[in-house]
Amino acid sequence: MATISITAIIPTLNNTQGLYKLAKELKVMAMPVVVIDNQPTAAKEKFLKQNRLIYLPQTQNLGFAAAINLGAQQVKTEWLLILNDDVSGITRSSANQLISDSLKHDWIAAAPVLVNLSGQIENIGYRVLPRGKVELNFDPKNQSEAGLDGLTAACLLINTKVFRQMGGFDEHFFAYLEDVDFCLRLKQAGYHFGVVTEIRMTHQRLTTSRRMNKRFKARLDLINWWRLTLKHPKRFIKPTTLPQFIIERGRNFSGFIKTDS
Repeated sequence: MATISITAIIPTLNNTQGLYKLAKELKVMAMPVVVIDNQPTAAKEKFLKQNRLIYLPQTQNLGFAAAINLGAQQVKTEWLLILNDDVSGITRSSANQLISDSLKHDWIAAAPVLVNLSGQIENIGYRVLPRGKVELNFDPKNQSEAGLDGLTAACLLINTKVFRQMGGFDEHFFAYLEDVDFCLRLKQAGYHFGVVTEIRMTHQRLTTSRRMNKRFKARLDLINWWRLTLKHPKRFIKPTTLPQFIIERGRNFSGFIKTDS
């Protein structure tokens, strides 16, 4: 069996059951795996080391972006595969197809179609609207440069060299919108990416977020949209869409104010 040229990077916090399930899937594939544990326990460490995964326990929660960047430092393969610990259904065949389609289309990043537990499509990439809102794509044919601005980092294959050249994820985002920022930067640099519509993987969405302090999440949404705007002003600061942009940011602020501490 040929050695797969992908290393999986899994940031984890409190979804132990999902992490174990995913680790078992990857073990069958003999894929190198790096786990960055933002809430380590002795049980997780024992299980992961028994399964010969690289285990990086942290003394504090680094957030998603910093965890991925730390894991990427361990990667020695041509490709890295970012995986949420609530994703399942990956196989050797699907991983290899992500690579083959990337090479075929000259993509430096690719994602599968993510479906929920009921089999419904969550997204096939997304557009970032000038009014400051992410619009999910559900049309497998809509993968033009104009129709696709980014891919979700829940399951994302990236060329390792390019990821490092781009500086990885911006750790100022901590969590949420770091993948949007990264994909916008890729487009600005002239790189291409896409969705392999023949591959579907299950995503038990918001497994970690449901357990997160609601006010903290609302604060991240509020701050990160402004951070994204300041990094990409030409996309968002336009006279024609400025009123809608202000309304969207007002919704972020209102959501933050209404959440319980």
